[in-house]
Amino acid sequence: MEKLERVLRQRRMLLPKRTSELVALMAISTTLFLFIHTRELSTKLREMEVRLQPEDLISSNQILS
Repeated sequence: MEKLERVLRQRRMLLPKRTSELVALMAISTTLFLFIHTRELSTKLREMEVRLQPEDLISSNQILS
């Protein structure tokens, strides 16, 4: 009986450690994913701004008015 209790105690001690490691891994993965996609979107936005001509800007402002 004591052996079973000892095993159960060890399992309880390991679970929070593994759970926190999983949470940390998910946080790092999510941060990396968002960083990469934000960088891609920023690059695409800059490319679109470069392609945008001043005359296009004037016509788009007239449409919005």
